[in-house]
Order: sequence, then structure tokens, then C-alpha cells
Amino acid sequence: MGTGWLAGGAPGGRRRLGEVLVAGKVLTDAQLNEALRVQREDKGRRRRLGEVITALGLADEVAIARALSDQLGLPFLDLGNLPIPEETLAVLPRNVALRHGAVPVTLAHDVLTVALADPPKVLVLDDDGTIAEIAAAVLVDGYEVVAASHLDEGLRMVESEHPDLILVDLDLPGADPSELLAILRTGARDTPVLVMSADDDHHTRDRAIASGATGFIPKPISEPQLRSEVTAVLQHRAALVDHRA
Repeated sequence: MGTGWLAGGAPGGRRRLGEVLVAGKVLTDAQLNEALRVQREDKGRRRRLGEVITALGLADEVAIARALSDQLGLPFLDLGNLPIPEETLAVLPRNVALRHGAVPVTLAHDVLTVALADPPKVLVLDDDGTIAEIAAAVLVDGYEVVAASHLDEGLRMVESEHPDLILVDLDLPGADPSELLAILRTGARDTPVLVMSADDDHHTRDRAIASGATGFIPKPISEPQLRSEVTAVLQHRAALVDHRA
């Protein structure tokens, strides 16, 4: 996204994000070109242009969101400064709002408008494809699941997909269990990792936690436990992010 902006307009007549930011005087041409250069040279991470711009400190997330709204022809809503009547909040049950990352915005003529956050992304790294299928079925309500069957593919997806959580088989073929977590951490330093293993004993659990795992799920997988562990880890991570902010 954005790397071809200088060569012409976006497909279908839609302006590219960089064009919108420059037109709105959020960025100068020089700043946009610098962000595009960093994006091109980002060693395969394939970050979106907006991510690069905020990482460089050229614009904040609100400015990027406004530009994306302009680009897509959608109204911009700053939820942090948007007063929402209590009667509107009451329409959407709290547990449903938390599960879907939804915020009720307006209620008019019995039509409720909500703002939806991107669902947390879970990367399942396991050579057994049925594990990814189980995870996708269990986490279908409120999560996005992507899968990889071997370590190299998983590392590429860590860079390209930026998962919020990694679910990995400790006994992944081609990877030494004692080094697996360290290898994953090179590309996902702050991403929580839940380890799965058929060896459900104290030694295996302790080894995984000592190596940096956030939690342990024994195989065969219990679907309620999988859902519970994933939810707990991601809620804890969100709380830490909010506290740091």
C-alpha cells in the first residue's frame, strides 16, 4: 500500500493514503517519500504505510484514521471524544460488545450503528492441519485465525500478518523444542505465545514457561480451554497496552 503512489492514482480512482495525507497537509512530499523508502526497505516486514508513518513519528494514529476515512469516503468518528448516550450503550449487551470489539455509536429509527475494531489475529503454527481447523472453529466468534505448517512459513507470517497471539506446537518438525520459542521471539518479541504439546507433564510445562511461553495447552486440545486461554491472554495484553498508554 502506498509504494506506487508517485507513479499514479490508485485503482478505481480511489486516492492513495499518501496522496490524502499530503493533500491534507499532514505530510510534506519529502516526508511521504521518506516513509515510502522505509516501507520498501523494511526487510520483508511489509508494514502498511500508515504503520510506517506512525512509527517514524510523522503523524499520529488519529491523523491516519482521518485520512483513511477520507480515502474510503466514510465518516470519521473519534470514539475517544464522541459522547454516546446511555440509552444507546444499553442496547448492546456488554459481553457481546467485548467479544466483538464493538462500540454502539448511534441509535435512530430502531437502527443501531456500531464501530467495530479489527478482530485479534491468532497465528496457529502446527504441522497438523486439523489443529488450525479446530482453532478456527473455536475462535470463529471474535478472532481471525491464520495458519502455518512449518517454522519458516510461520516466521514469514509473523512478519507479514503481525499476529496478536501465536499458538504453536512445541514438537513442530524441523525445530528443536528448546530453541523454538527463542526463534519465534526474534520476529515477535512482544507477542504472547501459547504452547501446545502432547507431553502434558510438569517438566514440559516448566520448560516451555522458562523458555518464554505465555501459557501451555495440552493435546488433545480441549476446545473450552483453548477459547479460555486465548481470551485471557489477549485481554491481559490489551490491559497492559492500555496501562502503558
